[in-house]
Amino acid sequence: MDPEPTPLPRWRIFLFR
Repeated sequence: MDPEPTPLPRWRIFLFR
């Protein structure tokens, strides 16, 4: 969902939390 190509999307981190 992030415009910039990140190695670990923030939305994924939130899901893991």
